[in-house]
Amino acid sequence: MCHLLATSLRFAAARRSRWHIRDRHRTEGHHAVPLALALALAGCAPTDDGPRPVRVAVAASAAGVTRELAALFEARADGAPVELSIGSTGGLYAQIRNGAEFDLFLAADAERPRLLVDEGLGQESRTYAMGRLALVGALDEAWDAALVGGVGDAARDGESEGRATLIAILQAPGVQHVAIANPATAPYGAAALEVLERLGLRSELEPRLVQGADVGQTHHFVATGAAELGFVSLAQARAREGEPLFEIPADLFTELRQDAVLLDDSPGARAFFDHLGSDDARRVLEGAGFGLPSDG
Repeated sequence: MCHLLATSLRFAAARRSRWHIRDRHRTEGHHAVPLALALALAGCAPTDDGPRPVRVAVAASAAGVTRELAALFEARADGAPVELSIGSTGGLYAQIRNGAEFDLFLAADAERPRLLVDEGLGQESRTYAMGRLALVGALDEAWDAALVGGVGDAARDGESEGRATLIAILQAPGVQHVAIANPATAPYGAAALEVLERLGLRSELEPRLVQGADVGQTHHFVATGAAELGFVSLAQARAREGEPLFEIPADLFTELRQDAVLLDDSPGARAFFDHLGSDDARRVLEGAGFGLPSDG
C-alpha cells in the first residue's frame, strides 16, 4: 500500500509540475492531491528506524579521514548514521548557499565556514584540522638520478634542503604535467600555486599545469598517468600505500586552517560537530596526516 501511495505521489507531483509550466495560474487547485498523499505516506513511515542521518558536506581533502570519523561516531551508543557528500570547498559552499540541505560542512579553509555564519546560514564554526600539502608521483630511475644531481645544484644556490629537493622533483626530466586542484574553489589548489610562486617556478610550470575539480580528482590524474606529479593533501598521499610522496615544507604556503560549520542544530548534527573536537577524533586526524589546532 505504501509503495502504491509513493508511486501516486510521484505521478501527481510530475503532473503538477507540467501544469505549472503550461500555466502558472492553474496550480492552486492541484495542491490537495499531493498533500493528501504526503499525509498518507507519513503514516507509512516506520517509527523505530532510529535517528535521522547526519548529512555532512566534506571537502575532498578530508574525505578519507571523515569516513573514519563517521564510523567512530556511528559506533557510539548515541551515534546517528552519517551521510557524506564530497566535493571542493568552493563547490560545496555554493551548493549550501543555493539551498542544499546539509547539517554540517567540513571545509578545507576557514573562510567559507565564516562566511556561512556571517550570512546566517551557519550556527557556529570551529577548526577541526590543519592541512598539510604533499607532492605525489611515481619516481622512476631517471627521476631518481635527476633528483640526486638537482639537489646539489639547488643547495649551492642557497636553497634549503627541503626546497632544493622539491625544485629538483618539479624540474626532473619527463615531467610534462603537474596536477593541482582548481585554485578558485579548492584551498589546496591555491596553496599549490603559492608554493610554485615562492619557489620561483610558477611561470616555468604554469603551461604544464592541469586542474582537477578538487584534490580527489587531482590525485586521480596522477594515479591514471594523466599527470606525472600532483599536489594533494598529505592525508590523501599517505592513504595510498607505496606511493612516493614529498611533504611540502610548511613555510612555502599560508597555513591551511580547516574549519567545520554547524548548519543545523539538530541533536545528531550537534553531536557530530562536538565529536570532531574529541580526543578520539583528534587522534584519528593526526594519524591520518593532519595537524591539530592549538586551541582544539
